[in-house]
Parts: sequence; structure tokens; C-alpha cells
Amino acid sequence: MRVSTLWDMFCPYHKFLLFNLVTRNLKLKYRKSILGMFWTMLAPGLSAVIYFLIFKFVMKVGIPNYLLFLLIGLLPWTFFVTSLNNGLESLVMNQSLLNKIPLPIHSLPLAETATGLINFALSLPVLLIVALVTNATLSFTAVLFPFFMLLLFFQSYAYAILLGIYFVYLRDLRHVLVIIIQVWFYITPIIYEEKMIPAELAFFKFLNPVFFIFSGIHDVIVFNRWPPVETLAVSTGWTFFVFLLSFFVLRKNQRTVVEYL
Repeated sequence: MRVSTLWDMFCPYHKFLLFNLVTRNLKLKYRKSILGMFWTMLAPGLSAVIYFLIFKFVMKVGIPNYLLFLLIGLLPWTFFVTSLNNGLESLVMNQSLLNKIPLPIHSLPLAETATGLINFALSLPVLLIVALVTNATLSFTAVLFPFFMLLLFFQSYAYAILLGIYFVYLRDLRHVLVIIIQVWFYITPIIYEEKMIPAELAFFKFLNPVFFIFSGIHDVIVFNRWPPVETLAVSTGWTFFVFLLSFFVLRKNQRTVVEYL
């Protein structure tokens, strides 16, 4: 098996195979489904409505345009979680493929992450509809939204690599991930604003790799303001760290992980 380089993680040699893997994932996801791709928009949309009713009318959250606030957080979060869950099993589920074709193992987590990104793009019409219905206004700050999504994509890809590799050795990781995602959701500003965090707990937000990504998304889409330098610096720093970590773990395990399968 050829040893992967950092450049390979950005530009895999097996581009044709990657395209086919993503196409296969999309076909399998919507095969024999009556609503098909509509589920991509329906699931986060219904979640947003439920959270909106509970937090807006029961808990009296005073965030302006709260429905848009929820949706712009839940859609990227759905992409993030889907990438982690599918990336976890990406190597194990493609064991026969890895044993037949000498492909870089990071191509499989990449295919899962790319599939999730496509599903995210397909759900964007819901976001546009909500923005129109709620008379939301977008300012020039929205140009930073793709930047934050790019950071989230690379973090998702990195976690998919890490989870995919370690799941080969430890199958209990599937159950651990469920708990981690539940906790991760509530310590990330998706259903609440960053400023709602008590001052004595503010330090812990720096320990959450995706905290400032979602905070930045809310800033540029909902509040029409440029995110603080702190938001840009910490979110970018965490992304570089997690991505480089996944690269080193990949380099260390790529020769043995296929044998262990």
C-alpha cells in the first residue's frame, strides 16, 4: 500500500473511485425511499420547529429570529454528526474493497464526509425559505459562511479518519460516540447564544473544537455582524490541529489497519 502524504488528503489519487463512492452512498441512502432527498430537508426542519416551540414559547428565549438561528445551527450540525457516524464505520464496512484495491484508506472517510456535505447543500432550500418567511436580511458578512463550513468540513473529515481507524481496533467506540455526540450538542452554541454561557464557564468554550465555528455561523447569518478575531483564530487553530492530528494517526496506522481488518 502506498504511504499517504498530506497532499493526498486534499487531492486523493483515486478521484474516479471517490466519485463512485459518493455516488454509491447517495444511491444507498435514498434507495426505495418514497420521499427520497426530501428527508434531508425534513429531518432538520422538524427538529428546528420543535426546538423553536419549546425554547421560544415555553422557556422564553429572547434571541431574535430564533427559527433561523436554530436552523442555521442544526443544518451544519446534522452534516457534522452524519460525517462522524458514517466515518466511524467507513473502513469496517468497506473491508472487502480495501482488501482488493490498494487505495488510500483516507479516501473512504473522505467519501462519507463529501456525501454529508452534498446532503447539507440539498437542505439549504429550507434555510432560504425560512429566511424569506421570517423577513430575515443578509448582509455582506454572509460571505464568511462558506469559510466556517469549510472549517467544519475539514474537522468532520479529520474526525471521520480518526474514528474510522480506531473503530477497527475498538468496536465499542460506536456506543461511546453516541454519548459524546449528545454531550457535544449541548456544549455547542446551536440552540443558544454564546453570550448566554455564564462567565465562570466561559473558559470551557475554548476546549470545544467546533464551538467558535457555530458561534461564527450565527454571527454572520443571523446577527449580520463580523465575528471577533477570537472566533476566527480559535476555530481555524482547532481545525489545523485536528486535521494534522488525523494525518499523523493515519500515517502511523495505514499499513496495519487493513491487516487488522
